Amino acid sequence: MFAHSTDNFWNVSRYNAVFYLLYKLEPEDEINVYYKGQRFKYRVTEKKVVSPKDVHYLTRKTTEETLTLQTCWPPGTILQRLLVFATPVSQ
Repeated sequence: MFAHSTDNFWNVSRYNAVFYLLYKLEPEDEINVYYKGQRFKYRVTEKKVVSPKDVHYLTRKTTEETLTLQTCWPPGTILQRLLVFATPVSQ
């Protein structure tokens, strides 16, 4: 999932910056994703900052389900990308 970030909370609606607090997530935090009325729970496993050219994580092959959240870093710029990875929590 991709979304904008911003450097100021008052710009969230202006830029549709739903990931403006993504940087606060840490390993072991829980993420809830709602889709078609159903809740899917994930646990953060890793976060990192990468170059915008580093896109191999989008095409990597894996046998395990992984949620990847991406936004620009630092907030309000396009210099780098902040990635948060999470795995499903058994329900």
